[in-house]
Amino acid sequence: MNAGRPKVRVALAGFGSVGRYIARRLDEGALPEAELTAVAARDLDKARANCGELRRIRPAVVPLSEVAKQAEIVVECATAEAFPEVARAILGEGRLMLALSAGGVPAFPDIMDYAERHSGRIRIASGALPGLDSVRCAAEGTIRSVKLNSRIKPSSFVGEEFLERQGYDFREPLAEPVRVFVGTAREAAAAFPRHFNVAISLSL
Repeated sequence: MNAGRPKVRVALAGFGSVGRYIARRLDEGALPEAELTAVAARDLDKARANCGELRRIRPAVVPLSEVAKQAEIVVECATAEAFPEVARAILGEGRLMLALSAGGVPAFPDIMDYAERHSGRIRIASGALPGLDSVRCAAEGTIRSVKLNSRIKPSSFVGEEFLERQGYDFREPLAEPVRVFVGTAREAAAAFPRHFNVAISLSL
């Protein structure tokens, strides 16, 4: 990085465990060319208190409607349910949005058109799918479909409404693996918004 080059202003839309982790890493200097300028959260008082764990930086704590005005890049780290609202706030200001909650994309089917109308840009973090770049390259050729098999520990599914409606109960250990879902990436995101960001990223 050139000494005279200004740092890229970065903001966080969402300040839960993921947002706080990113803030701590930026505070530690993990990305020296970036400066955390603002965080947005529903509970502003709680967000201000959590900012106290940062040692070097003091980002502004602002409502979601203001966060995109504080930075060139906004990292979306909210929830799948809040994704459409967050995306509109960021892209509507013509900012670059780095989306971590890919499971929320199906809830905003017109996101690409919305971004284009407002000169915004969106990048979906590939997260747990290191081969996503390879898949993207293959899609330039003759690839027509991709199959994703996921294995998730049963305890992670405790309390999932979709599975409870199907009669599954994973509070007790299983004797053998059980198939609980077969469907499209969009259907997986709707049924399991906390678990299938990878499927949504792959479908894009």
